[in-house]
Amino acid sequence: MEGQSPTIAVVGGTGAEGSAIALRLGHVGYRVIIGTRDSAKGVRVTAELNKLLGAEAIAFSGNAEAASAADIVILTVPYAVQQPIVQEIAAALEGKILIDATAPLMPPKVSNVQLPPGGSAVAQIQHTLGDKVRVVSAFQNVAAHKLRELDAVLAEMDGATDKQDVKSYHTLNLKFHDMLVDFAGNARLIETYRLLTRGLLLFRLRGLQDGGGFAVSNTEHRAVMRAVAQRDSARAGQLLRQHATKSRARMHKAAARHPQE
Repeated sequence: MEGQSPTIAVVGGTGAEGSAIALRLGHVGYRVIIGTRDSAKGVRVTAELNKLLGAEAIAFSGNAEAASAADIVILTVPYAVQQPIVQEIAAALEGKILIDATAPLMPPKVSNVQLPPGGSAVAQIQHTLGDKVRVVSAFQNVAAHKLRELDAVLAEMDGATDKQDVKSYHTLNLKFHDMLVDFAGNARLIETYRLLTRGLLLFRLRGLQDGGGFAVSNTEHRAVMRAVAQRDSARAGQLLRQHATKSRARMHKAAARHPQE
């Protein structure tokens, strides 16, 4: 694995969360193998994801085969089938990292976490697999469909950039940032942000048109998106602060060109 990116298996990768994670890993250059028990669904989902990527970056196979071929394995299956799937792939996990994205939700109360024996889903898996597999928990804080929606907005912004349509880009830019703030789930933060946005509307548009933001801001957005998709909150926060600082500088640059307005 030295000198190259690891191969990552996403077991349960044909589902909403698994396919969203696979897509983002493919975006940043990882070789991804989706693990599934349903080959027909595997064909369909990998074709859809590779079409979005514009490259054949994602393959599929059975769960055990995917885990065997990978350096790192991500588990994205419903909690109800977590243990059977873990047992199915256990022999392929020795010496590897297993990232568990399972939330312990059981029908009919799927809105409430139900802690398993041992205190957590990841502790239960570690007990099952023993000390020859490193089990960690991640990818549980932003829903898969929200990441797909954010991706779709970025794609629209790329289209507006290609067309040099600053006004459409500006509208989409506001939507992108609004969605990021909404991810925090903090009502007061959302309210404060929207008040500031309304007050800075003209300045932000000027920053795009005359401050140089139109050419570079979506590159900055995609870097933030990658960090969010990888659940790297520290990196996402750092990139957002850098983006805000650069955006402010662009607004000041634009304002200096229109001192009387």
